Amino acid sequence: MKRTWLDIFRGKTLLHEAYEESLEMLIQVKYMYLEINKLLFEELKQDFDPYSLDKLVNKREIDIREKILMHMAFGADKVDIAPALSLSTIVKDIERIGDYCKNMYELVEIFPEKLENDSYITLLKKISDEITHEFDVTYIAFKESDEEKADYVMKKHLELNKELEKMMRQTAEDESLKPRKAIIIILLTRYLKRVSAHLKNIASSIRNPYPKISFQPESEF
Repeated sequence: MKRTWLDIFRGKTLLHEAYEESLEMLIQVKYMYLEINKLLFEELKQDFDPYSLDKLVNKREIDIREKILMHMAFGADKVDIAPALSLSTIVKDIERIGDYCKNMYELVEIFPEKLENDSYITLLKKISDEITHEFDVTYIAFKESDEEKADYVMKKHLELNKELEKMMRQTAEDESLKPRKAIIIILLTRYLKRVSAHLKNIASSIRNPYPKISFQPESEF
């Protein structure tokens, strides 16, 4: 994929424009993620409308798909087929991150009180910060076709996935937790897990050929 992505930069095409917009789209959803985490973990009272931002992300996805389609319909080279298909997959992953950010904000609306720093919340905050770093590394991997950074994101997701799965089971078995808080923890665990998974999918597009996007490179079927 690295050589194929670099082929895009030989000229200013609609596919190249779609690629640049997808980078901006990734920045948009990272902003949503950061602001919602402030509300969740720091109880900052601020005007923030994730629903309007989500609509902008959705519109950008449509614009990118239109550019890809127009490029493929008018004079695309064979070398453009793989990156065009990959980019269509990537922007869907970015859009899904926006949806999960919106779901996280809904938890703030359901549970507006500050999440007290017990062992669960402390670990969730730590994992949330690691996912923030995942955003940064994914962006660089995507922008620079950096396979080493893509590998890092995929491995980091596996680590976080195990931690979050373990927390979900512990929360379900912990009878000392109040039901309302247990529900919030489990849902937040689920949403963080999915955000990380979609970042992993984006990174996999740098490391893998199109048919294996979203899978680990060593996966066999």
